[in-house]
This record gives sequence, C-alpha cells and structure tokens, in this order.
Amino acid sequence: MVRLISLRRFMAAAIIAMAFSASTMAQSIWTDNNAKSTIALEFNKPNFSESEGLSFFSSTLYLTGEFRVSEAFSIVGELPFQHVGGDEDGFGQSFSGNVIGNPYLGFKYHPKNSSFSTALGLRLPIAPDDEPASFIGLFTDPVDRGFEAFVPNVMAIQGLVGFHRRSESGVAIIVNGGPSWWINTDSGNDGFESDSELFLRYSTAIGYEGPVASISGGVAGRWLLTEDNGFGDNSFHELRFNAGLGSGKLRPGVYLKVPLDENVNDILNFTFGLKLLYEMN
Repeated sequence: MVRLISLRRFMAAAIIAMAFSASTMAQSIWTDNNAKSTIALEFNKPNFSESEGLSFFSSTLYLTGEFRVSEAFSIVGELPFQHVGGDEDGFGQSFSGNVIGNPYLGFKYHPKNSSFSTALGLRLPIAPDDEPASFIGLFTDPVDRGFEAFVPNVMAIQGLVGFHRRSESGVAIIVNGGPSWWINTDSGNDGFESDSELFLRYSTAIGYEGPVASISGGVAGRWLLTEDNGFGDNSFHELRFNAGLGSGKLRPGVYLKVPLDENVNDILNFTFGLKLLYEMN
C-alpha cells in the first residue's frame, strides 16, 4: 500500500485524480447510543470551495443497520453510496457517476446500563478506482469515514471504544476513539509504497439529550500514525454540530461538519447532513 509522504499530500493527490477522472469521463466516529435495533439513512451534501460545474445532487448516502442479537451485542452493517454529476460549464463536458463504496460489517458490544461500548469491524474493498465519484466521496466526509468508505483497493479494519454518559438533567458527554488499519489489496498500486497504514480516529462532544429533542457540538480528528512527520502534518480535524428529534420510532436529525485544517478548508467549506433513524423494536 501507499506510503504517504504526508496526509495532506495524499489528499492533494486524490483531488488531482478526481479532476483528471472528471475531465475524461460504519463505522462512524460519531456513533449512536441505541439500546434497540435500528436502521438509519444519512445524506451528506458537500460545499466545495471550487464547485462550479458540480450538480446539486453530488453527494453521499450511508445506509446503516444495527441489529441487536442480545442485551449487549449488536451486528452492524453499512453500505455507502456516492453520486457525482457535472455540466459543460465547469468541466468542458457533461458527466455523471454512481459508486457503491466499501461496505462495513462488524459488531458492537454495549452492556445494558453501561456508559462504555466497543466496536470492531472491517470494510470490504469493492470501491472502483476509475470513478470520479469515489474521489469526491473522500472529501465529503474526510475525518469521519469518507476515506475508508470510498478509497479503492484498501481493506480497512476498524476498532472503536466509546464513552457516552447522560446526566439526570440531560447533559451528555460523548468520547470515542480507535484505530483504522488500512491493508493494501492491490500489489500493483503505484501510489503506495507500504503494505499498510494505521490511522487513529477520535472525537469528543457535549450536548443536551432530552425526551423530545437533542443538540450537541464537538470536534473530531484523524491522525496518520505510520508517518514520521509530526502530529500537525499528519492530522486534521473538524467541528460537528448535531440536532435531532428524540421521541418516537422515526427520528430525524441534521448535522453540520466544518473542517479546521487550512489545507482541507481550501477544498471543502463544510458538509451538511440529514439523518433519518428508524427504531425497529
């Protein structure tokens, strides 16, 4: 797999590849604290700094299911999808692409009445390497899961440890963190010099969780550990704000992700998200 000179160079390479392809043409760190089986659909709409020519519907979708098999264990699956379209004004020719990304399959351990949870799973490497939608997917959600969901020729093994505590007054504190180990599945991939890379993903948030509605804000980051450069060169972060309705079986929500790293912010202004969660039992 690719030996990254720095995380920022990898991102720049992906943008170059995205532009070239266009002209030629779950595990989430923000986990839900659910006690029952659920199905969720998420829509992510990016706002790029240079978005002329991109269609309004260029976006990513995540379909996630968490199915309780006991009081403590759940099976978790996620299917990412990306659509990108462009017109003649921005790219010289019209194009459109749809991509199914790398699906996630794993388990979650969350004992009843415990503030702690653990998750472990992997993403199967099925994302194509010749579709512009894949590259746009990387930057729609770069800190959380866009890399693992849409990077081609990579199997990602992901672990996560979470802490979620809500006081009687409704104040909630959420802390999550864990590794993401990338394994190269294409020995002929000229972009990578090593067989694997190791990232650390982490997030923390504080908010209010009431019987009817919830709101929270926090920060998340991604740090490339298998690179000799310092933390500043090998990591980037985002702010995230969430709001949702907490009552009933059908629970809608919205969120906003804002990159904090200057190099990322030069490409992506923010990502707006919609989420619809259905509680099965």
